[in-house]
Amino acid sequence: MAWSSLSINAPAGNADSILSSSDNLLATTVVHPWVEGAGEGNGHYKYLRFPNAVKKLVEENEFNTEAVLAIAVTAASYTDFKTQLSTLNAVFPVKDLQLIERRAAEMVTIEHSKWQLNFTHNNIITTQRNSSALAVLKQLHAAADVDVAINEAQTFKNSNPAANLTAFAARKQTYDTTAASTLANIKTGLSGGAGWRFYAQFDIKNALQTGHPGHDYTLTAIVLFAGSASDLALLNEMLA
Repeated sequence: MAWSSLSINAPAGNADSILSSSDNLLATTVVHPWVEGAGEGNGHYKYLRFPNAVKKLVEENEFNTEAVLAIAVTAASYTDFKTQLSTLNAVFPVKDLQLIERRAAEMVTIEHSKWQLNFTHNNIITTQRNSSALAVLKQLHAAADVDVAINEAQTFKNSNPAANLTAFAARKQTYDTTAASTLANIKTGLSGGAGWRFYAQFDIKNALQTGHPGHDYTLTAIVLFAGSASDLALLNEMLA
C-alpha cells in the first residue's frame, strides 16, 4: 500500500482466468502538466511536480471504490519525461500516456528549435473505461478467446462422430498452427517498463500521499484506475 517502482510482468493465469478478469469497467482519472487547473507554470512550458499531481488526484476523487491502482511517469526534464513515457508505452501502451508522450516530444522540439505550438489544455475528469480498452489487456483477451475456442473445439471433436468432423479436423489443424501460441507470445513481451505504481484497498487518500517521489520530479503524469479488488486483480498482477 505505497508507491514503488513499476515493473511490467506477464499474468500467470490461463485463458479462462484472463477472460474473466480483463473486461471490467473502471473509473479512470488522468493528471499531467497540460491538464487545466493542474499544470504549473505559464504558456506551453507547463510542469507538474509529483506531490502536486497526487494532491490533484486526491482533490478530484471521492475514492468510494474498494481499491485503486495508479501508474505514474515522472522526470526532471522534457527529454527524460518523453523517454520514460516511451519506455512504458513500448511495453504497456496506455492511450492517455501515448498522447502525453507526443506532447512531451513536441516540447523537446520546442526547446531545441524555439517553435511555438498551440496546445489545447484538457480538463481533468474521471471517466468510466472498460479495462479491455487497454491495448495489452485487449490483446490478452483476444488471445485467450482463441485459446478457449481451441479447447472448446477439441471438446466438440471428442464428443461427436468422426464422420462429421473430418472437415473440421483439417480446419482445426491449420488454426492450431497459427493460434495455439498466441497467448504465450503476448505474455513473453510483457516485461520491463518504467515509472511508478501504487495500489491500495484501505485508507486510499492517505496512502496515495505517502512515500511518493518528491518536488524534484517536476514533470509528472499519473493514470489512476478505481474499482473493486477483483476488477483490478489482473492489472495489479501485471503492474507489479
